[in-house]
Amino acid sequence: LLTGPARGFFPLGPSPAVRASVALQRQLVEGYGRPLAEGARAEVDDLIEELRAARVRFDPRVLSDGLWYVAYMAGPQPRWKLGRTQLAGQRYQLREGRTTNYAEIVGSALCLVVEADLRALDGASSCPKDFELAVTSASVRFGTLGALTVPIRGRGRARLLFGDERLRIFLSPKESESGWEQDGLVVCQLPGLALFGEEWRQTAALDQ
Repeated sequence: LLTGPARGFFPLGPSPAVRASVALQRQLVEGYGRPLAEGARAEVDDLIEELRAARVRFDPRVLSDGLWYVAYMAGPQPRWKLGRTQLAGQRYQLREGRTTNYAEIVGSALCLVVEADLRALDGASSCPKDFELAVTSASVRFGTLGALTVPIRGRGRARLLFGDERLRIFLSPKESESGWEQDGLVVCQLPGLALFGEEWRQTAALDQ
């Protein structure tokens, strides 16, 4: 799954950024769900910095797929992060101008879902690229049985530092108005298939 370059996004072949992306994906998949050793965390941070400096071309397809999961975080702990093994992630739909934030509280049977309008804040054709997310609704969902509205409102900003077909790296460049994310938070996301394999299925709670 993690072998070979992402040729659809990098038609010229295995550039240094492609190699760094593949190396980071491997580290994140192998280390998912358990604390990284100090040396491994330093290597992950170095790879993130290398990909951040690469300033790769922005391809809208990296923000137009299903749910991608948080595989690594650095910086201030966000309020939606409840535990080390908690599943959390985002579904971006750039063409439709919306995004869905998902965080499990007690597995998929009890989860937080926050919907937001999405728009690009600049015309940049390469990363980093800034986006604004404006919350439109938030609810705690009880699997597919129902939902309870929660009072989360406000705007936030996400800066895409790097993106290809199997890895996204975001930075929160400023604190969100809701206070749920702080300035300096760095998040790496992987798609469900890359992280969990062929048996992965997107949670039904997102389809309510």
